[in-house]
Amino acid sequence: MQIDLKEVPQMTIEEFADANQLVMEVRERGLPVGDRMRYYACFKSAEVMESGCLVGAHGDGATPEEAIEDYAAEISTKRIAVDAWKPARREILVPRLVKKPDGLRPSETVSSIEESRARAEAAEAGKVLVEKERDALRTLFKRLEDQLAESRAEAERLRGQLAAARDYPAQVGGFDGDELTLTLVLPVLPPGIAIGEHVTLRVSAALGEGG
Repeated sequence: MQIDLKEVPQMTIEEFADANQLVMEVRERGLPVGDRMRYYACFKSAEVMESGCLVGAHGDGATPEEAIEDYAAEISTKRIAVDAWKPARREILVPRLVKKPDGLRPSETVSSIEESRARAEAAEAGKVLVEKERDALRTLFKRLEDQLAESRAEAERLRGQLAAARDYPAQVGGFDGDELTLTLVLPVLPPGIAIGEHVTLRVSAALGEGG
């Protein structure tokens, strides 16, 4: 006889939390030391899905470790919804949650969850940093595009001035004090100027003005 056996996956609640980036929240009630209801624990923003409804679930215990173990037994092999009322909603099928192997101290449960939380916070901080760097690059590229457009416009303006100057050949006269004398050869003479006369343009080198 051939048997195709598929068992439910199993892991510790710490491994499950790490694999799904879940944060375990442990809170203390104002109860005496040793009271089995002193602490309660549950995953942040997680609810159990039962019969089409979302049900809040938590574990109780006299210590944080006991509360976490009780919560693990409560959600084991069930389906949970994380951030159920947000766009980032996730539904996760919980495997069979088992206790840590012998030889590990109960305090390691809380410490490993704290490490998982630190890793999740670091990952979120990294995402924020990447977005800021992208925004800075977009701003830089926009400035470069604007500067390039201005440079092109200035080049076109200078090209137009050069083309206009070529239509009016000039002979350099000389310097007279702070003025430079240019003799323009005009293709069409302005009124009042006879043939053979020179049109002299005096440019002030000091003031940058024409005369």
